[in-house]
Amino acid sequence: MELKPIRTEAQYSAALRQASAYFDNEPEPGTKAGDRFQVLVMRIEAYRDLLSILVWMIERRTLTLTPYRWAWCVNVAVSLLPREQQ
Repeated sequence: MELKPIRTEAQYSAALRQASAYFDNEPEPGTKAGDRFQVLVMRIEAYRDLLSILVWMIERRTLTLTPYRWAWCVNVAVSLLPREQQ
Protein backbone atom coordinates (compact mmCIF):
# COMPACT_ATOMS: atom_id res chain seq x y z
CA MET A 1 0.00 0.00 0.00
CA GLU A 2 1.36 3.40 -1.00
CA LEU A 3 1.55 5.86 1.89
CA LYS A 4 2.98 8.86 0.09
CA PRO A 5 1.31 12.27 0.43
CA ILE A 6 -0.58 13.74 -2.49
CA ARG A 7 1.55 16.50 -4.00
CA THR A 8 0.05 17.20 -7.41
CA GLU A 9 -3.32 17.68 -9.03
CA ALA A 10 -2.77 14.49 -11.05
CA GLN A 11 -2.16 12.49 -7.86
CA TYR A 12 -5.23 14.07 -6.30
CA SER A 13 -7.39 13.14 -9.30
CA ALA A 14 -6.03 9.59 -9.27
CA ALA A 15 -6.78 9.22 -5.56
CA LEU A 16 -10.34 10.49 -6.10
CA ARG A 17 -10.87 7.96 -8.91
CA GLN A 18 -9.53 5.13 -6.75
CA ALA A 19 -11.66 6.11 -3.75
CA SER A 20 -14.81 6.56 -5.83
CA ALA A 21 -14.70 2.87 -6.74
CA TYR A 22 -15.29 2.07 -3.07
CA PHE A 23 -18.32 4.33 -2.59
CA ASP A 24 -20.71 2.00 -4.44
CA ASN A 25 -19.58 -0.97 -2.40
CA GLU A 26 -17.83 0.25 0.76
CA PRO A 27 -15.42 -2.38 2.09
CA GLU A 28 -15.54 -3.77 5.60
CA PRO A 29 -13.27 -1.99 8.10
CA GLY A 30 -10.17 -3.99 9.00
CA THR A 31 -9.92 -5.75 5.65
CA LYS A 32 -7.21 -4.97 3.09
CA ALA A 33 -9.75 -3.14 0.93
CA GLY A 34 -11.12 -1.30 3.98
CA ASP A 35 -7.64 -0.20 5.02
CA ARG A 36 -6.85 0.96 1.49
CA PHE A 37 -10.08 2.96 1.34
CA GLN A 38 -9.36 4.60 4.71
CA VAL A 39 -5.81 5.55 3.65
CA LEU A 40 -7.08 7.00 0.36
CA VAL A 41 -9.65 9.14 2.19
CA MET A 42 -7.01 10.34 4.68
CA ARG A 43 -4.62 11.31 1.85
CA ILE A 44 -7.40 13.21 0.04
CA GLU A 45 -8.40 15.05 3.23
CA ALA A 46 -4.78 15.95 3.99
CA TYR A 47 -4.35 17.45 0.50
CA ARG A 48 -7.53 19.51 0.88
CA ASP A 49 -6.45 20.65 4.37
CA LEU A 50 -3.10 21.79 2.94
CA LEU A 51 -4.93 23.93 0.41
CA SER A 52 -7.12 25.44 3.13
CA ILE A 53 -4.02 26.35 5.14
CA LEU A 54 -2.40 27.94 2.08
CA VAL A 55 -5.50 30.04 1.40
CA TRP A 56 -5.65 31.09 5.06
CA MET A 57 -1.98 32.13 5.00
CA ILE A 58 -2.39 34.02 1.73
CA GLU A 59 -5.45 35.88 3.02
CA ARG A 60 -3.54 36.98 6.11
CA ARG A 61 -0.50 37.83 4.02
CA THR A 62 1.70 35.54 6.10
CA LEU A 63 2.83 33.56 3.06
CA THR A 64 4.87 35.20 0.35
CA LEU A 65 4.29 33.55 -2.99
CA THR A 66 6.65 33.47 -5.91
CA PRO A 67 4.92 33.55 -9.31
CA TYR A 68 5.41 29.76 -9.57
CA ARG A 69 3.81 29.09 -6.15
CA TRP A 70 0.94 31.46 -6.95
CA ALA A 71 0.24 29.65 -10.24
CA TRP A 72 0.31 26.29 -8.44
CA CYS A 73 -2.13 27.50 -5.76
CA VAL A 74 -4.55 28.87 -8.36
CA ASN A 75 -4.33 25.71 -10.47
CA VAL A 76 -5.06 23.44 -7.51
CA ALA A 77 -7.86 25.66 -6.18
CA VAL A 78 -9.58 25.64 -9.58
CA SER A 79 -9.28 21.87 -9.74
CA LEU A 80 -11.25 21.59 -6.48
CA LEU A 81 -14.20 23.62 -7.75
CA PRO A 82 -17.25 21.69 -8.91
CA ARG A 83 -17.13 21.35 -12.69
CA GLU A 84 -20.09 23.70 -13.26
CA GLN A 85 -18.23 26.56 -11.51
CA GLN A 86 -15.02 26.28 -13.57
